[in-house]
Amino acid sequence: METDSELDPVQTVGAHWGFMLLYGIVLVAIGLLALVEPKSVTSTVIKIFGIAMLLAGVFDIVAAVADRHGDRWARALVGILSMLLGILLLRHTTATIDFFGLILGIFWLVRGLVMVIAGVTRHDLPGRGWRVLGGLVFTVLGAYVLGFPSTGPALVIWIFGFLFLLGGLLEIAVAFTVRSADKHATA
Repeated sequence: METDSELDPVQTVGAHWGFMLLYGIVLVAIGLLALVEPKSVTSTVIKIFGIAMLLAGVFDIVAAVADRHGDRWARALVGILSMLLGILLLRHTTATIDFFGLILGIFWLVRGLVMVIAGVTRHDLPGRGWRVLGGLVFTVLGAYVLGFPSTGPALVIWIFGFLFLLGGLLEIAVAFTVRSADKHATA
């Protein structure tokens, strides 16, 4: 069995519960910002969403590298998709306002399905139930936004804010679950 000193730095960071906790806190902050002023911050929220997607992509790719087995290819694929979406939103903010609901719906649907599949198939994964719950929420909201794309940017941003808030809280719960599992493993 490898110890932390035998892992490379990317694996050590990606597997550390503190990294997950920080990511969860960032998601909660972004979600709260979107919920406070959805109509007046459409362009800003799209830019923030672009930054969040870049960060989510980095997080997913680091986590995929840290994972020695299982769903690492799916996590890396979602990470690459997140980063491409982030770049698209940051480079073409004005043009993406009209397509924001469609882009967001597709992303949430894919991310949700990957989370559910990972939570159901990976029996060694800490916080499996939280991942399945988060994946179901992402999947349902993604399907809803795709089913009603004309709901307008304000509603999409409100949903985005709620989902980031919920996603952040779920990521924080997973972080503490991983921390607890780490404590029990070293005890």
